[in-house]
Amino acid sequence: MLRKPPSDVLTALRNEVSFHCPAPTAAGICGSPFLTWHHFDPPWHVEHHHRPEGMIALCREHADKADNGSYTDDQLRRFKAFAADSAASVRGEFSWMRNKLIARMGGNFYVDTTILVAVTGLPLVWFERNKHGELMLNYRLSGQRAVITNNSWEIAQEELQEVICKPGGRSLDVRHLDGSRLKVVFSEHVNRAAFRKSYPVLGEDAIPLADSDFPVTVVDVTSVRPVGTFQLHPGWTALSNGSKLRDHWFFGNRIALELGLPLVPAGLSSRQLQMLAEARVRANRGRASRA
Repeated sequence: MLRKPPSDVLTALRNEVSFHCPAPTAAGICGSPFLTWHHFDPPWHVEHHHRPEGMIALCREHADKADNGSYTDDQLRRFKAFAADSAASVRGEFSWMRNKLIARMGGNFYVDTTILVAVTGLPLVWFERNKHGELMLNYRLSGQRAVITNNSWEIAQEELQEVICKPGGRSLDVRHLDGSRLKVVFSEHVNRAAFRKSYPVLGEDAIPLADSDFPVTVVDVTSVRPVGTFQLHPGWTALSNGSKLRDHWFFGNRIALELGLPLVPAGLSSRQLQMLAEARVRANRGRASRA
């Protein structure tokens, strides 16, 4: 038997503690959403098992303390019993900040783009820079109960089904009972070959990056909601007129997708959509050069 529990056990453990570490601290409870697990009744070295009643989800720091005997079995059971009442929302942050960051959102790539999605100029998904010039992600799409503000995220507990954010801190996967989902993943690609391996649908001539651009950091954003026709699926962006955009590259845009204006006429072929996307890139480059 592997020490890592099956996915259904991990899901049960995370749900049991309302997706945050229930270990007590001087300020109240830990509250970290970056969870691992601890076997305590009995410990793993006594019996190899994955019974949720004898396990608890904790952050890595408090799981290490539990492994070293900091808490009694009765204390751990108390942590489990009262965890659901100890947090109104789940909070965390991404430590990934870079001076240059490529966004892959809804199957399309955005380079040197400040605002990825906006409604009549109001940003919904965008980047801001800190005092060091490093980019931070912001997310405010309607129909989602999750928000991201300069890499810090918060998720409402209402109808929350699952939150997965491993201790490594490079990803967040949020699902609600109404079918909405937000997934954010940061990744580093050391060269063109590594980039192509991660995105195999792209041919060699479909990666408009120079070898000198590598290594590159990519943030992948997927956002599917129960309402609205605009959706950011893993492999494509569904637009409000029923059209789809996929595998397009946007360079140097201030605003890439403006939802308050007609993005594309209905009924365009894939080739026409590609031509339209290329025209948008050229237009943005032209405006940038005249600025």
